[in-house]
Amino acid sequence: MGEWAGPPIIMRCLARYTLLMFNASRITVNTSKKNKRFIRSLIRFGFKLEGTSRRFYGLEDNNRNTAVRFVAFREDIEQVARIKEHIPDADEPSPTGERLVPE
Repeated sequence: MGEWAGPPIIMRCLARYTLLMFNASRITVNTSKKNKRFIRSLIRFGFKLEGTSRRFYGLEDNNRNTAVRFVAFREDIEQVARIKEHIPDADEPSPTGERLVPE
């Protein structure tokens, strides 16, 4: 494994977990506008800039208190997770006939 092998594997596991456990249609991430390293990572994993939230982290209107909001939709999450097959909804029975979510 190379130096950068860890973060992609972690992101793939998180994406799979999110799809399988929550059946998410989108993931939204808010982070500080000054957190450039994390922002670059989000973009690298398919997140798109959705907007900014002024005064998200404090009362003053400045860059320090401004958050940027990124979004990844289901198609983007599936690409990171490398999942191509159908993921059943919670109401669909599993292949063994059991419901995924108890009634």
